[in-house]
Amino acid sequence: MKLYVALAVLRLIASVLFFGMIHPDEFFQSQEVMARHILPHDSVLRRELFVPWEFQLPNVNRSILFPALVVGVPYKVLELLGVKLTGWLLLVTPRVLLCLVSFLIDVILYRIVGRLNRHQKLDIQQKKQMQAILIFASSWTTLVFMCRPFSNTFETLVLALCFGVLYLIHPSRRMGYGMLHVQTILLGSLLAIGIFTRFTFPVFFFPLGVELVRQQDTLLMITARKKDVMNSPSILRRLLTTISILIQGFIAFVSLAALFVVVDTLYFHPELFTGEVDRALFEKVAENTVIAPYNNFLYNIQYENLKQHGVHPRLTHLIINMPILFGPVFLNYLVQVLRFPDCSFFEIFSVFFPLICLSLAPHQELRFLLPLVVPLHLFTALSGRNGTKRFLVVLCPCCCHFLLLRIMDQ
Repeated sequence: MKLYVALAVLRLIASVLFFGMIHPDEFFQSQEVMARHILPHDSVLRRELFVPWEFQLPNVNRSILFPALVVGVPYKVLELLGVKLTGWLLLVTPRVLLCLVSFLIDVILYRIVGRLNRHQKLDIQQKKQMQAILIFASSWTTLVFMCRPFSNTFETLVLALCFGVLYLIHPSRRMGYGMLHVQTILLGSLLAIGIFTRFTFPVFFFPLGVELVRQQDTLLMITARKKDVMNSPSILRRLLTTISILIQGFIAFVSLAALFVVVDTLYFHPELFTGEVDRALFEKVAENTVIAPYNNFLYNIQYENLKQHGVHPRLTHLIINMPILFGPVFLNYLVQVLRFPDCSFFEIFSVFFPLICLSLAPHQELRFLLPLVVPLHLFTALSGRNGTKRFLVVLCPCCCHFLLLRIMDQ
């Protein structure tokens, strides 16, 4: 526990004291976008602001959701409190907020590991729980990326919440007189938040959706056999259960996604909402509706566009980015998948499906794989094959990456 507390304190200190820049996008896609709404027009900082092309008309490629939540809200709170917004505060405030929110992943990992090991002895259960949060807290991706205002960071937080919903909420829990399935509604809503954060989120989410359907099918089989041991539910009933899950999740997704589209359209086209409410107004709104994830998807499927950002071999993610980003944790995961046949399909699918999908794109950066920190660390801890020596093997390269990218870089 003392080691974990030390790592937690290091995470907090690093978010405030170390200013090394990983990538310009941590400013361009968050802080610079929102700072213009807070700083006075005659401010020197305001004159130096740069709004990237993703947030400019006519083809807006980024939703305002992520920068508004992570940067805009804390900036506005400081302004309402009468705090003078200096350059240092503008830089540090979002980092501290994300650092604090990142501890939610620690909590989720700790509770999931506890839930999945609840039938084991208490000391073994607690050992695995401690192992999970120690591996995550000592990871250089946690100490560096999770405290920076990247959209990938927020995407990782949303994916962690999805894992929490899948594992920590009972599959049979319902609300609204038993009509609404809680897991499905929450996952559909989180899918909308994830997509409007980054359009790549569905590739991380899809394995969880498949696992949700599997869980519900298993629950249906168990419930039916409790009533009648000899009979199993028909294929039609199982299919209807799956369709019901998909419909409820789709409704939750569409409802929240529609809200985000309205907010984005209002933000980027405020002039559309100043006239009288008539047919002409609705036609203008329809013509200028902003669906940022769709625009971003269309942009990224064009090879000529990606050439401007740099193209890489298709195996870059697997051979270079995964080992750099996750180091021994990824190698340990590969070993347990190859050597131990008891690995579940979901354990393999939740890592390799996103990895394969993202490897199909010619533009491959380290941070694109950041959400994989959640399943990798979760299943590494659950394997129960990680002793003190293996933890030290994980810790050493993480310390080197932390020193390089958090302190020495710039």
